[in-house]
Amino acid sequence: MNLTTVEPFTLGDFKVTPARCEIAHGQTVARVEPKVMAVLIALARRRGETVSREKLFEDVWDGRAVTDDALTRCISALRRVFRDGQGVEIKALPKLGYVLAAVDVPAAKAAPAPTASRHRSFPPPLAVVAAVFALAIATNAALSFRTAPAPNIGGSARITPLTSLPGFERYPALGPGGGQLAFAHRDAAGQWDLYVKSVASGGEPQRLSRDSAREQHPVWSRNGDELAYVRSTEETCELMRVAVPGGTPRKVADCGAKFVHSLDWSPDGRLFALTRTDARLDPAALAFVALEGAAPSATTDPALGAEDARFSPDGKQLALTLSTAIGAEDVYTIDLASGRLDRITTDNAKVHGLDWTADGQAIVYASNRGGSFGLNRVTPGGAPVSLQPSLQDIESPSVSGTRVAYEVWTETGGLNVFALGGDARMPQLPPDSTRLEWHPDAAGDGVIAFVSDRGGAPEVWLSKNGAARQLTFFGHAYIHTPKFSPDGKTIAFSAPRQGRFSLHTVDLDGVVRRLTQGGANDMSPAWSKDGRTIYFASDRGGAWRPWKLDVATGQSTRISDTPARAVYVLNDTELLIVDPVKGGLYRLDLSNPAAPPRVLAADTAPSDWANVLVAAGDVFYIRREPPDRAVLHRIDLETGKDEALADIEDFYFRSGLALAGGSLIYATTRVEDVSLMLFEEHPQTARAEEGRVGSADKPSR
Repeated sequence: MNLTTVEPFTLGDFKVTPARCEIAHGQTVARVEPKVMAVLIALARRRGETVSREKLFEDVWDGRAVTDDALTRCISALRRVFRDGQGVEIKALPKLGYVLAAVDVPAAKAAPAPTASRHRSFPPPLAVVAAVFALAIATNAALSFRTAPAPNIGGSARITPLTSLPGFERYPALGPGGGQLAFAHRDAAGQWDLYVKSVASGGEPQRLSRDSAREQHPVWSRNGDELAYVRSTEETCELMRVAVPGGTPRKVADCGAKFVHSLDWSPDGRLFALTRTDARLDPAALAFVALEGAAPSATTDPALGAEDARFSPDGKQLALTLSTAIGAEDVYTIDLASGRLDRITTDNAKVHGLDWTADGQAIVYASNRGGSFGLNRVTPGGAPVSLQPSLQDIESPSVSGTRVAYEVWTETGGLNVFALGGDARMPQLPPDSTRLEWHPDAAGDGVIAFVSDRGGAPEVWLSKNGAARQLTFFGHAYIHTPKFSPDGKTIAFSAPRQGRFSLHTVDLDGVVRRLTQGGANDMSPAWSKDGRTIYFASDRGGAWRPWKLDVATGQSTRISDTPARAVYVLNDTELLIVDPVKGGLYRLDLSNPAAPPRVLAADTAPSDWANVLVAAGDVFYIRREPPDRAVLHRIDLETGKDEALADIEDFYFRSGLALAGGSLIYATTRVEDVSLMLFEEHPQTARAEEGRVGSADKPSR
């Protein structure tokens, strides 16, 4: 596309000048890459219409084979530019393409249309990325994106797409023998329903439910003639079962909590195992519901979050994920007769679902143990074997025979700016990325620290003058809340070691120092004004409380018995704390820490503990409003005035807030698509790979 032939045009309150790759909003001018501008023009020429990804590839890249990430990055960059204005919105329609709404574009002069000879068809982008990446790993070949069937991995496996419905497909469940797939689908209106699809013959999925409740977490009976699932509304949560096909659903029991994270059905049909919680973002607990007889007494430590409980094929064991902290998880098994708990992996990495192999000898699980997410297989007492690395987030594997169905998530995110006034300077953000960023902080000279997985694993990154570089190299740790010291030379943050979060610092040269040790979680560091003390929240002793650390001596001291999930420094004599259970912001007097803290803002969610900023005599925070709004608020500490500033789109629990040049910096994330994929492996190759794992590679027990 020749940008010099396209005349300037307006979109909402933006002026676009293609020849200079500029998008102006008032006095602010954003310069974008030529490909980003070309994507905008291609969308604008078809205003209000759905433009497929294939059509955008044809118009912008002249039909050349490129990865789906290239287009996603351009869309993310455009959304960032248009976020601060009005009248422009780019909507993603999963599986279909994009729509540019509310535009008014003059015709281009002499812009050549693509010729028919340049047109080419593309298979589903997720399938291409997954299949080609797996092939490159197995054969040590360069990546080659071609319109061909999904290749085998070293002749032993293949990867194919399972679903293509508009919306999100989740919770795959392969039936006995792997011939049938049940899953939950969310449409554009947010409605969840169950579907069943034939894996062997293909064809369109058959819809099983049509009411207004959410139907999720399907699981097959052993002989494949029934499905159990979770049916929930805002007021109820029920365990259901239905004959397939054509049966009438009937209630089995109440869930016993508001949210269910996983559900499984014992092979003998007498028992449900589920992980459940009353708060969506809180750790779940293991529970059993007996359909016949008594439930087993096996349980787990309530302090460990439990997820993804799955019965072994013989029904004697339960595999599950236990977490000691956010992102520090491992695979465990429970012997249902004795209650014995065995740790199978020692990764302290994120686990996004698991299932047993058909013979009950191994467990397949999705994890970022290698940096990026992928499928892995582990036998008790052996080392994990990578089955399929991925460029995207993989979740919820379901195994039947040599088949594994799983979710592939496409997410976009990045750092964004909210100007607090007309004279606010726009800080230079790091280059766009198709990966996720969170918890930004800014030093006085415009340097920005943030956490990103743009290098594969979550790490601390530094951005100066728009150029980003990686500071830490932990490998797969879920790092949180980097905070600059008052002099801007050191960054404090929390990262998990041996399954628990501890405090660390890193200087601008990348030298990391660990500050705290032990079997507790130390998080949310906040520097004192003189840089000699780091305040933090810790669950030492089993409950979250405010602590302080002397930077020179390394000595930690508990400040108060007041509950605190996060701490912030208001001034030399006061801390701002977030209650870990009920939420809210409270002022804690350091001169009298035993006194009850004073309420500053009562209506904040506990999960937004990291979305608070104290700066220039103000406190910025997020208040959640129905149905799904994140409203930015500012409290003037001198007057106590609390004002709502704006609704923030795609603001999530790790967005964070930072101040630079009179503007707020925050992160956003958006789930663009969730699709289901099928991995099929040759059984002889699977056994051979596990046979090559030597004793020296086995984790210590």
